[in-house]
Amino acid sequence: MATENLHVTLAFLGELTAPQVSAVISCCHPLPARFRIKLDRLGFWQNRGLVWIGAREADPEFTQFVEDLRHRLRRLGFRIDQRLFVPHITLLRKARRRPRIALNGLEWTIDEYTLSASELRTDGARYSVLNRWSTI
Repeated sequence: MATENLHVTLAFLGELTAPQVSAVISCCHPLPARFRIKLDRLGFWQNRGLVWIGAREADPEFTQFVEDLRHRLRRLGFRIDQRLFVPHITLLRKARRRPRIALNGLEWTIDEYTLSASELRTDGARYSVLNRWSTI
């Protein structure tokens, strides 16, 4: 993955119409604080060929922020995954097997989030930021 494409997905919305984009922007709020998550878990989803790094335990306040955001999006009619939010970052696509590397963990600071459109192309994903929210 290109460095500029690394991100933690808070909620996947699918393709949006212009009115839906406006509704999402109006329901989102700035982050109440800067959050840090410790990325200390390496994973592999074989069926999707994805290698990812994630957090064994997320900051409870950050998790609550994400759950509140997802609740607001559900009230707008979006079908948001009901599973517990587990922060992770995709590192590699089209992997054939789990890499054999030692992982000591690293900290990731979250001080903003975006509404982004993605376009999957043969050379990888391209993201366009539609709106950005920072810490208060």
